[in-house]
Amino acid sequence: MLRSLALVVVGVACAAQAMALDFVIDSFTEATNTVVVQVSFIEPPATNLDTGLAGVRGGSREIEVVSSTPVLVQSGVIVADGIFDFMTDGTGSATATYDGSGAGLGSLFACAEAIEIDYERADVPAVAGALVQIVMVDGSNNTSPVLSSGLAGGEGTLSFPIEQFTGVDLSDIAEISVTMDAESVEAMSSDLAISEIRAVNCELETPAPSMGPVALGMATIMLTGLGYLGFRRRGL
Repeated sequence: MLRSLALVVVGVACAAQAMALDFVIDSFTEATNTVVVQVSFIEPPATNLDTGLAGVRGGSREIEVVSSTPVLVQSGVIVADGIFDFMTDGTGSATATYDGSGAGLGSLFACAEAIEIDYERADVPAVAGALVQIVMVDGSNNTSPVLSSGLAGGEGTLSFPIEQFTGVDLSDIAEISVTMDAESVEAMSSDLAISEIRAVNCELETPAPSMGPVALGMATIMLTGLGYLGFRRRGL
């Protein structure tokens, strides 16, 4: 019995540990530049670059807004609400791109199970062609398929399994882009808002911890006791 307990103490103290963690890419609680971008049909796409964002993966976020009908499209980060907002009375899109200010995002996604996106508000018609799209580009400029998920209103979480991002090196991701796209006439008068983008269930192997003084002391006492009992059984 004592031998089993001693082995358990030593095993617990020395075993490596696996941890599953979530990594937030953006929770939209920071912005240093103009937070609202507006564009109409007669204008080229409008862009807005924010850098030095400590709470954003890679430290930078670029927003591009496109209008494909002769109406105003408005998008931006509303820090007070913690959302990436998109409003239009026509069709168009708003894209947030993360590339670490050109340095890339590295191997973050190689250990993840999925990319999840929380949306707080999706005021779109039930038959809307409103989409949330996501795409990755690796360091060799390979592009993953554009993965899309439709919205039918309300709020919730979209999940994009990491194995669906084929054709890219997940250990060397240069950028990831998330787009809110009102792509059809049925999606007109859309109001979408994303509240968080994250990589989930990233399994990391942590080093085996060294035995602390308490665990080491318990193991020593137990093993010493085993030796003493052995001597007594042999009549020594």
